[in-house]
Amino acid sequence: FDWAEGSTWYRSDHPEYGYPNQFMNLCREFADKDCGSILLESEGCDDFYDKSLGNKGGAYRLSWYKPSEMTKEYWDANLETDLDIFRPLHQMTPLTPQYVNASTEKFTSIAAGLRDVFAIKSDGVYGNEIDGAPLEAWQKLTSNITNAQKVVIGGQTAMALTTNNEVKRSTLSSQKHAHENNGWSGALNGSWSTTGGWSNRANPPAVEGTITVKDIDANNAMLWCVDNANNVYYRNFSATRPWVKVNGGQLTTIAVDENSGWGFSPDGKIKRFSLQSKGDWRTVENPYNLTKLSANCDEVWGVNANNEVYRINSSGYGEWQKVADGYKDVSVGTDFVWLLSTDGLPYKCNLISFADNSVFTNEIQTGLSEQTTNTNGVRAYPIPFTDNLKIQIISDTEDNEATIYIQKIDGRTVYQGQTKIQIGVTEMNIGDRLSNCTSGIYFLTVNKKSGKEVIKLVKQ
Repeated sequence: FDWAEGSTWYRSDHPEYGYPNQFMNLCREFADKDCGSILLESEGCDDFYDKSLGNKGGAYRLSWYKPSEMTKEYWDANLETDLDIFRPLHQMTPLTPQYVNASTEKFTSIAAGLRDVFAIKSDGVYGNEIDGAPLEAWQKLTSNITNAQKVVIGGQTAMALTTNNEVKRSTLSSQKHAHENNGWSGALNGSWSTTGGWSNRANPPAVEGTITVKDIDANNAMLWCVDNANNVYYRNFSATRPWVKVNGGQLTTIAVDENSGWGFSPDGKIKRFSLQSKGDWRTVENPYNLTKLSANCDEVWGVNANNEVYRINSSGYGEWQKVADGYKDVSVGTDFVWLLSTDGLPYKCNLISFADNSVFTNEIQTGLSEQTTNTNGVRAYPIPFTDNLKIQIISDTEDNEATIYIQKIDGRTVYQGQTKIQIGVTEMNIGDRLSNCTSGIYFLTVNKKSGKEVIKLVKQ
């Protein structure tokens, strides 16, 4: 499917269809379950009025069913599945220094949010505006914490994790500079105090019992944490609801955006899970030995022990892209990324527009080997291809004949043919028949007596 992002006629609050929208659920009701999921390319991420196929923008993929529900009919199935977002990485403005006096503004960690950015020094927390203007705004918070080891910002709420593992909160006003938000009140646990100032509280009873918080992060909706047993929890900012434990995985640190959670597992691997279903835990490759992560704006940034900075799409697909050298901490805020150099000085860059086509396309182009094998008995190579594409149909039975279709991602058929197949391997070269096709994603479908098989193709 190829549609303009923000198209209102695709959306519906009708209870029969629900999330994510009426049209997609109608497709799901009548879909062939063998296809597994629906992929939608979103035009308009770079130019709303450019409706041509394949222009720069994002892509979204929705699984039709949970694996446990595949045997059920549509009306009986639990359709709570994850919507994967494959937006491209943003373009970046150059990294620029954001400090007034290099001798005084040396920080140990930094946190960027919606409107504000905070940084920690030995004598407390300092605030500035997210866009770094005016630079003179690097000032100590009016109501301060001298034992903060980490600060995070979720929407218009700031949280601080202290050195004795207490988490405290402040509501941030849009009418004041960051350092002037002196309405700090309460602690993480139990109900928030309204007496003003940073208050101390014991850990509260949660659904699963008392927890000791080891790391925190926040998105615009929830506060997230890991405890000293590496369990993952979440709760609302106002603490009117108890901690809820997330099953399926364990983390030693946590970084969240609006759709995904990231962190390091106890064995040191990078793990990514869905905040929608609180599941879909999977390992993301860590070829550059990253040790710190920050997530926002559909991107995840990381730093390693060599002070190198890398980023990747928050879906976990695609490849890590190197950004810079010489930085010890990073925090991705709304439209801005802030970093600390190795000598503790703050730098920032702006995230603007999008740098490439969707990460889903990039992942296919770079992530597949020269020869892609389908375990059901169809092979196509090379991938990506230009004017030469070979197809091998592997069969251990006398299927006699197969029908072959090649379709664009929008469903249009660009090739249809039949071939006689034999026991063993039947090979055919059809690249010359696709020479007039444009670059992009295609799907090869082979129908034979023993079943249907589908392979993704990419033409350069």
